[in-house]
Amino acid sequence: MLKVELKRALKTRATWRLVAIALVLSLFFAFYTVRHEAYYDYDESGQTLSTRGVKGYELKQEKHSVIEGEITPELLSEAVEGYHKIIAQYGSDYSVPPRISNEVLGPYSPVYTWIGRSFTDENGASFSAADLTPEQAQNFYNERLLTLERTLEKKYGTRPQVLEYAMSHVDESETYFTCSYGIGTTSTFDNLGMCAFLVTLICMVIIAPVFSSDYASGADDILRCTRRGRKSLAAAKLCSALIVSLCVFLLCIGTFLAVVFGAFGFGDQTSAELLNIVYNPNSLTAMGVMGMILLSSLLTFLAMSCFTLFLSSQIKSSHAVLASAMAVAILPTVIRMFGAGGSFGADGAAGAEGNLINWVRFCLPSGGLTMVGSMLDELGGLHFLWIGEFVAWSPYVILIAAAVQLPIWFCLAMRAYNRHEAV
Repeated sequence: MLKVELKRALKTRATWRLVAIALVLSLFFAFYTVRHEAYYDYDESGQTLSTRGVKGYELKQEKHSVIEGEITPELLSEAVEGYHKIIAQYGSDYSVPPRISNEVLGPYSPVYTWIGRSFTDENGASFSAADLTPEQAQNFYNERLLTLERTLEKKYGTRPQVLEYAMSHVDESETYFTCSYGIGTTSTFDNLGMCAFLVTLICMVIIAPVFSSDYASGADDILRCTRRGRKSLAAAKLCSALIVSLCVFLLCIGTFLAVVFGAFGFGDQTSAELLNIVYNPNSLTAMGVMGMILLSSLLTFLAMSCFTLFLSSQIKSSHAVLASAMAVAILPTVIRMFGAGGSFGADGAAGAEGNLINWVRFCLPSGGLTMVGSMLDELGGLHFLWIGEFVAWSPYVILIAAAVQLPIWFCLAMRAYNRHEAV
């Protein structure tokens, strides 16, 4: 019966058209990610020269090879000292010729970014390399932890259990961060999140009519009268829909990754803290961040697929099923923008005041699915949720909520179909 349902799904022209659209979108995002990499240089007259694609990426790798390896206090001090020498020679940032700035300061530009994130005053204002001495720059690791603690106190000062949980899980090992300029410094993570979001929506269109189309046509009344037209049919329909949609998802995401990794390679072991991931209790590297994004995307995709099948088992109109599923799919994005400290939300909603709305957002079947890539957003967002004294980091909530909901919606879809049989 499962084989019959699979053939039925694969013989539909609409399915193959949607698969083609999803694959084209994946290829578009993959090649856009590679093309987006640009290396800028300057000729003797100060004119900008740009190189894009794989060649541009390789030139950037070569340019930043001076900081490859462990980010030691001595390296940070060297970068700041070099900056002060150039400024002393030319007077100010604006007086440094573009070519000199690119050749002398450019290789250390990531270091200056890390310093700006880690060195702050008590009010949260960032220090730049111009504000520090080479000796002060050597305190990078201590200052980073102080900045993290100040940020947590500002966001969660009324919730001491959050501060205690967060600081007790900070990785304070003696080892230094590692930099190996690679895929983590490209736009891969952002575009992967957007690609997964759109592919999930397309797969929802594929599976939305699984039950509802038969309800609407009356074919289900005939099918359920057969010898295996009850639980066996429901299981076959559910499994075939999940198999088809999962294959589409894996094909599209696999295509994206094949293109991107083919261009950028697999060797990026940059510490996540150097990729704007402020809080990293698991000592993730760039590849670890990629793994978290992929795991979150897969679990959320499966949870949303099962939820869509549940709606299809309840509603006769395929359009109503799809509209409802789409509304739930974009709801976390809307909440993130307007109610959880996003672009249009209240400032406090990202901290203690946003606890309830963030629980709602992450516990939706689409909690790990947003247009900006929910997992990447949360890894860099410093969000914690709590119930009484219990505290959890938001990326953990995303993964656990999606994993728990997957079998729940699957079983509810089975139950809804069986109850529909009795009508």
